Parts: sequence; structure tokens; C-alpha cells
Amino acid sequence: MRALQTEPQFDGYWFIDVSSRRVERVQELREEFPGCVIDVHLGDCNEILCQIVVPKLPYFSKQRAFVFLDPYGLQVDWETVRELADTKTCDIFVNFSVMGVTRLLPRNQTPMPEVIEQLNKVMGSTDWITQIYREHSEIQLDLFGNPTETGLSRETIPAEWLASLYTEQLKSLFPHVSRPVLMRNSTNSALYALCLASHNQAATKITNDIFKKYERLRNSQR
Repeated sequence: MRALQTEPQFDGYWFIDVSSRRVERVQELREEFPGCVIDVHLGDCNEILCQIVVPKLPYFSKQRAFVFLDPYGLQVDWETVRELADTKTCDIFVNFSVMGVTRLLPRNQTPMPEVIEQLNKVMGSTDWITQIYREHSEIQLDLFGNPTETGLSRETIPAEWLASLYTEQLKSLFPHVSRPVLMRNSTNSALYALCLASHNQAATKITNDIFKKYERLRNSQR
């Protein structure tokens, strides 16, 4: 709804979801917004983005796209993000599930190979896993209050640290990446980390300013 109500309008809209019920609801929006070119797809966003959307946006087309990746969990593949970045025409706003990552990590043993494979598929790297399964490790902070890479543990791994890992990975694909902002539930548990990866420096500056305002507002309401 927010995308469709944006002025000036986008030239076209692609909505992708694996839920047939949600797709049906989105298709009904064509009647409410007859002036918008709406393309709705039922299926895996990784396949549809890479096979249908990305080929429509080659660099020489001079078109630009804004992609909002809002998965339910860890469904967005790192290779999909890479393909979007390689177009040089797509900026992405991604809601990364830090909760999904922590739920996969066992407390009392190192992850099974299939878990490491899944995390690698989503995050592009799992080199960091060895850091949080060192025996007798405890969180240590640097002079600025940030957790150091040594001294991490599964029991006390900060959501901020996971969010920064993902955004650092994004910097290998996009020239400009905003700092992440954590989306929390009513009990203040971190669910997602929202960030922008862009080919435009001004876009990340604006996003960082918006995130600062959001965090000030949230802190004032506690």
C-alpha cells in the first residue's frame, strides 16, 4: 500500500509472495489502483527475482529499481542479493532476520553442517561461527562499548553484532550501505535488522538520518 501510494508513482510494481492467500489480496489492489502497472507473482522470490525481474533491468536500459526484501525468516539467498547488486540498477532495502539466525545456532555444541550450509546460503559467509563457540568465552567491549570479535559466545551474542556482520557482507556487493537499525518486538527482543544497500551515496545518508529519528522516537517511548 505504501509503495502504491507513493508520489510520484513508480513506472511499475512487482509483488512476490509464496502465500497464495496473500497473492490474491495483492491482486485485488489492481482495482483500487487502476493507474498503476502491477505485476503479481506467486512463488519463491529468489527464483522470480533472478529469472524474471533482473533480466528486465540491464544496466544499459537506464532503468532503476528499488527492491524491498522482507522475508518471513531466512528465505532470501545471498546469491539473489548478489545478482541484484550486479545489475547496478537495483538498490535494496532488506529486513534481515537476526532472530532466524540465533534460532539456528545450538547452545551447547557447534552447528551441524546443514545449519552452517543454510547460514552460508543466506549470509554469504560463516567464518564468524568459530568465534562464538570458543570455550569459556565472554562478551568483551572495546572503548566505545562495542563487542569485540574475541570473547563472543552463543549465550550472549548481540543482535547488533549479527546485524553488522550482514551489512559488512553487503559492502562487498554494494558501494554504499546504511548502518542497520534493529526492529524489536514488545519485549524489546530484536527480530530483524533493516538496512539499505545502494549505488547512491546520498540514499544511504538519507536512510541513516531516518533511522536516527526512528531510534530517538523509540527511545523516548520506553
